[in-house]
Amino acid sequence: MVQEPADASYPSMPESALRNVEVDHCLPLAEIPSLLDRLARESVAALPEEEAPVEMKMEVGMAGMASDEDKMDRVGTRTTFTCPECHGTLWEMNEQGALRFRCHVGHAYGAETLLSLQENGLEEALWAAVRAFEENAKLSERMAARSRAQGNGTVEERFLHRVSTARQHAAQVRGLLEKIEVAAPTSA
Repeated sequence: MVQEPADASYPSMPESALRNVEVDHCLPLAEIPSLLDRLARESVAALPEEEAPVEMKMEVGMAGMASDEDKMDRVGTRTTFTCPECHGTLWEMNEQGALRFRCHVGHAYGAETLLSLQENGLEEALWAAVRAFEENAKLSERMAARSRAQGNGTVEERFLHRVSTARQHAAQVRGLLEKIEVAAPTSA
């Protein structure tokens, strides 16, 4: 069951589900409770026992404990992407058209979730860079004032140059962040 994308606060989430898995029902949020109630009251015929695929059994086993890379190589394809949580290597799992990623300690992500987490990490890193440049400028200002008080104009000028450079870099990164925020899709 998936919420109708046009009815969702974040349409990309149900759109992803509709693209990647077979869905029995797609309806507006207001209609979901009554359908759930009706479905919960229906009797269901017992389904025949099916053996889970070996790859799925291996992956489920990995979620409960750290696993070695050889096992992961049998379940998925090693990528150059890193886990947003532990920064370890991610393996790509492409089962029944749903692109997923898992690291060796068990963190797992759908492709769109991974992309979103990468974008958040990038933005956090850029803001950290802005803070670092601003702190560098403030410390350099203090060092320049101290050098001035000690009568060392040459050292003061060197620190004042660092102040200017750090502020320019902070402004450049801020400008990049503003461009990224303007370009960001509203449905993500």
